[in-house]
Amino acid sequence: MAETKKLKRTALVLFGVISALFLVYLIRTGVGIVSNIGLDLPPPFFPWNTSMIINTIIGFLIFSAIFLISLTFLLSIRKGESPFNRKTVKNLKILSILLIIFEIQNMIAQYMNPIVLFDGYLEGYTTYGYDTLITMTMPLGGFVVAAGLVIYCVALILEHGICLQTQVDETL
Repeated sequence: MAETKKLKRTALVLFGVISALFLVYLIRTGVGIVSNIGLDLPPPFFPWNTSMIINTIIGFLIFSAIFLISLTFLLSIRKGESPFNRKTVKNLKILSILLIIFEIQNMIAQYMNPIVLFDGYLEGYTTYGYDTLITMTMPLGGFVVAAGLVIYCVALILEHGICLQTQVDETL
């Protein structure tokens, strides 16, 4: 019984953390869009081109799907439902694939639209004669891909355990 309470508390904490991360992601995306409206940059370097808008929307949709699947999984644990069923395995596999797709989408978005900085613009100078163009990409560690692969392996182990339990139940 103590293990069940511990599992429910852990699910509640994870629910809070994931909800906070989703809220931060929403605020960060919204502030990024609003702060770039009307930005006085030279025409070739306007940050919100069509590909960036499409990448932002795709990233938001994938992140929202990850959030919803995680939320349903944690809420089912919180309700006291057994996580040892085919629905859980299916949700974990979908979650792992979405994590991998999210990381790949971020990598593609970075290479399509590298971050553009202007030395003079950052220091408050808006005359383009003093500006030095700097493009950079964020380092990609692949940690999200690794997490997705680990979750997929856990789903496969859970699926194998469910199959073994079914076989034991049938022999009795």
